[in-house]
Amino acid sequence: MSFTGAPPSGTNNIYVVHQAKSVGTIDVPDSSVNSNKLTGNLVTPGTLDVNGQELILDADADTSITADTDDQIDVKIAGADDFKFTANNFNILSGSTLTVDSGATITNSGTANGFGESNIPAFAAVYSSAGSGLANGTYVKLSFDSELYDSGSVYDTSNYRFTPGVAGKYFIHARTLISAASTSPNQGRIAIYKNGSLFNFWRWTNTASISDFSMQISAFDTANTTDYYEAYIYQNNTGGSTSFSINSDPSQTSLFMGYRITSS
Repeated sequence: MSFTGAPPSGTNNIYVVHQAKSVGTIDVPDSSVNSNKLTGNLVTPGTLDVNGQELILDADADTSITADTDDQIDVKIAGADDFKFTANNFNILSGSTLTVDSGATITNSGTANGFGESNIPAFAAVYSSAGSGLANGTYVKLSFDSELYDSGSVYDTSNYRFTPGVAGKYFIHARTLISAASTSPNQGRIAIYKNGSLFNFWRWTNTASISDFSMQISAFDTANTTDYYEAYIYQNNTGGSTSFSINSDPSQTSLFMGYRITSS
């Protein structure tokens, strides 16, 4: 240290003050850290653990992600729980909609369950053996007594009746091959009955001598939970003969079947 002039007279007139930066740790109170202090990108040196607390995402605080249930992530949008993630599973919650925009593609390489219409209830039935005898000039119920398929006890092989039990739009079909032997019928009909009454029928007339003839009919109908369906046949011949038989060969020439097309 050097002086440019003589110090003033007297004592204790010269002081030397040394100034330097303080070295130590400053603890910032939690209350002083708020959104105003956090600007730009937040970078953490390690894992950010929110410990099950809700992470608010939007300005009005009604869209968030939370994991307060172990091994589950809940997504809330506009105040409503819309989506849920668990191990190997993604749930779209009730009231939410998954929309695939135009131009997008869904590609499936796994198993798809529950998509589209399942077409059940459904059934198919045939004759277990040839039916013999067919009344003349009146409708006779076809006794399809052997099931090929029944989605859940919707067809009764004792009264030959299809009762879907589920409301929806249905396709009903019946066909049969009749052996007339030496008797040539003048007219034949096959019909679908609904709730015990004629619903739909197909008819043909004949003037030639024939030994066999086949008939089939298909119908579309809207059923409720209690409606039921049966298949009937009709033949008429001038001689009044009843000596007809219904074919039961394995090729399903005689078949009664039905299934739900859609639920609405």
